[in-house]
Amino acid sequence: MIQILDEILIAPERIPEVLALLDERYLPKAAARGLTLQQRWVSPPVAIDGQPNRLWLLWQVPDVWGY
Repeated sequence: MIQILDEILIAPERIPEVLALLDERYLPKAAARGLTLQQRWVSPPVAIDGQPNRLWLLWQVPDVWGY
């Protein structure tokens, strides 16, 4: 198994929208390509004025061909 860690900078007010789009549109297509979302988290876990949050996505693929 191979793990891939994505880091995406997001404005705090956009987090709910991005997570909804991830669930509704991206995850089904990623699964069809062999990617499995293992975990996701946002840091910091609260909004800080003037600072973006980071969305971390930990993916798993079965082998190098899945990457």
